[in-house]
Amino acid sequence: FHYEFNNIDNFLMNAEIIKNGNTCTVFRVDDLIIKRYNIKSIWHFIKMQFIKSRGKNSWQISNTFQLHNLPGPKPFFYFEKRFLFFKFTSYFAMERIDGVSIVSYQESLKNKLQIEKLKKNIFKLFNKLIHYKFIHGDFKETNILVDKKMQLIMIDFDKSFFSMNQSIYNSRLKRQIIRFLSNWNNKSKFLKTIRSLEKLI
Repeated sequence: FHYEFNNIDNFLMNAEIIKNGNTCTVFRVDDLIIKRYNIKSIWHFIKMQFIKSRGKNSWQISNTFQLHNLPGPKPFFYFEKRFLFFKFTSYFAMERIDGVSIVSYQESLKNKLQIEKLKKNIFKLFNKLIHYKFIHGDFKETNILVDKKMQLIMIDFDKSFFSMNQSIYNSRLKRQIIRFLSNWNNKSKFLKTIRSLEKLI
C-alpha cells in the first residue's frame, strides 16, 4: 500500500480496528498490523517527552530480534508525530502473524508428542531470552503466539528491553517467569510440566 506519514491518521480512518484502547489503537491493513500509541492526558504527554516512545521502542526491539534470529514479527516502520521538540503520538507497523495464543494452542493438543514438543519449544525460547538478557514486560498469553509450524512468536515489544545489569535482569526474569506461568490455571496438568522453568531463575 501507499501512505504519507504526515497523513497517516487519514489513511487509518478506513482501516480495520482490532483494538481501540485508551493508550493504544491497533489497526489491520492487508497483511500489516499498525499500532498507534496515544497520548491519554497532559501528564502522560509531559512524561513522554523524557522517555523513548513506545513506537520507537517496538521498532528497535523488533529489529534486534531480526538481527539475532529471535522469534518476532518483521517490522516495517515507525513514526513519531512531532512539533518542534515535542513528541506526540507514535506509530509502529509490523507483519501480521497467523497464530493462536500459547494457552489456546496447548489446550487444543491431544497428542502427547505434540505436547512434549511444545514444552521443549517453551524451554528453548526461555533459554534464548536468558542468553540475550531479554525482558518482554507483559508475558500474557496473547503476546506469545504459536504458528502452523509450532513456532513460538512473541509480539508487543513496547515495554520490552535488553538488560545490561545482571542483578536487575535476575529480578525481572523472576517476575517474567511467574507472569508466564500465571497464564495457566493452577490445576492445569501442563502447568505442572513446565514449573521447572522456575529453576532458570
